[in-house]
Amino acid sequence: MPLKAMVFVDGNWLYRNRPALFKKLEEENGFEIDYCRMPKLLVEETANRLDADIDVVRTLYFGTVRAMYNPSKQNAFYDFLERRCGYETHVHYMDPGAGSDRGELQWVNMELGAEMLHYAMTPGVYDIAVLVGDDIIYAPVLRRVRAAGKRVLIVDSRPETGDRPDFRRLSQIPRTNDFPEVFLDDYANELKLVREHTVRTCRQCGREEETTWAGVEFFCSECRGKYRSNTLPAQDGDGQDGTREQ
Repeated sequence: MPLKAMVFVDGNWLYRNRPALFKKLEEENGFEIDYCRMPKLLVEETANRLDADIDVVRTLYFGTVRAMYNPSKQNAFYDFLERRCGYETHVHYMDPGAGSDRGELQWVNMELGAEMLHYAMTPGVYDIAVLVGDDIIYAPVLRRVRAAGKRVLIVDSRPETGDRPDFRRLSQIPRTNDFPEVFLDDYANELKLVREHTVRTCRQCGREEETTWAGVEFFCSECRGKYRSNTLPAQDGDGQDGTREQ
């Protein structure tokens, strides 16, 4: 019987660490991440080490939206994760009047920790918690998850040569993990999305057009130009989902 894993993605951490993936492949302009493939890819190494099958039963993605900006692209990204990749998204709309981003951004840490601990205490939900993130604020939660009889895998990015020698990584804190950490940038090739060109029919006008857009709904370039003011989702050129990932 396969082990059950749940993947918990700190979207703010992932967004900040995308340059490590780009640097690995020497792509200064970046590339799109294959979010649909990512969860299963991250547990493969651990499954091989254990000589066991690991079934990713659920992936939770925690992110933010800055309310002072046009949120349509970010909303389209989160919708893509749910509808196309099967993620469960938890999104916090940041208050522009809050004064400091730090408290607002820590919502992700608190919500992720609460969900991980909740499911750890719910019998039969998962055996392994996979944390995509390296914030030491998660250490108390990971210890509690392990105390509940679950195992923890941390996904991080490799240390930079310029990192401070006293910089403490989450995986270095005692009693926080059960496996050697997985480095996201080691999977840069596999995580790079390769788009396929297909001909699709515009939902608005019925015109056919070649595109790499993989979303559920498709609008041609002419209709997108007419309705760029948030009426229709952005597409080709911005990202796999019509957004820049967050």
